[in-house]
Amino acid sequence: MRKPMIYYQFDNEKFRKAQYEEGYFSFKEDGFGPVCETFEELKTALKRAIDENLKNPEVYLNREKEFFTIWDTDNCKRNYEEIKKIAGESLSMNILIEGMSRQLGGMEAFIMSVYRGLDRENYRMDFIAYDDEIVFEDELKAGGSKVYHVTPRSKSVLQSRKELDTIFKQTQYDVFWTNKTTISNIEALKSAKKNQVPLRIVHSHSSENRGTKFTLFMHKKNRRQVANYANQLLACSKEAGVWMFGEKAKEVQVIINGVDIRKYTYTKEREEKMRKDWDLETNRL
Repeated sequence: MRKPMIYYQFDNEKFRKAQYEEGYFSFKEDGFGPVCETFEELKTALKRAIDENLKNPEVYLNREKEFFTIWDTDNCKRNYEEIKKIAGESLSMNILIEGMSRQLGGMEAFIMSVYRGLDRENYRMDFIAYDDEIVFEDELKAGGSKVYHVTPRSKSVLQSRKELDTIFKQTQYDVFWTNKTTISNIEALKSAKKNQVPLRIVHSHSSENRGTKFTLFMHKKNRRQVANYANQLLACSKEAGVWMFGEKAKEVQVIINGVDIRKYTYTKEREEKMRKDWDLETNRL
């Protein structure tokens, strides 16, 4: 994006205590702009940016260059080509995807970028869900995808396994692609192998535990056996590969999450719309 950025983390201390601990990415050491924790700090940072004519400081430009190794408009295409390379050139491929939930996060956004980038005439994509409803469910169904709502393992392990086996028996899937932040639950992956799905992909989207101590225990337990059920390992970074696959991390293919810069490209129309939305005069900013 190469635009000035300010992080306003007014509830940082409370968030870290109640939600997630800070991972490998430190906003202060690795971020692309100053971190403000009070409203006064935010006002000071905004004034400084305006006084400097919205020029991004060199320190943050360098961080962006190091973090985002690819700057183009081909992120969806790149995801499509990588999956196509793994799956081969066969057409009319049936893909079953695990990883969507009721909350929109980075993993869900990534899955949707792939979904929207693939040619749905040649690739049918269905979804396993453990929530009563998932984000973009209406869009997925409108595009011809099935969304299977499976009983969560936390409610009934046996019922969950039975429903998963039924899904794989009803439709012959060519690819099972599961997206995970932890592998505390690999029942769907086991069912995919049991029902002879040819390509079974596990894709790591995190480098740390975001669940309970029991989640961490099951993650470490399954990490020792996940490669027995998957035959393709993917990760969004080297750290995510090590976290998910341990000693098997050397076999991981890293797919970097790119940025679709078309969303941030300047146009006069966008400027005028933003000024109107924010009620900004033309001689300000």
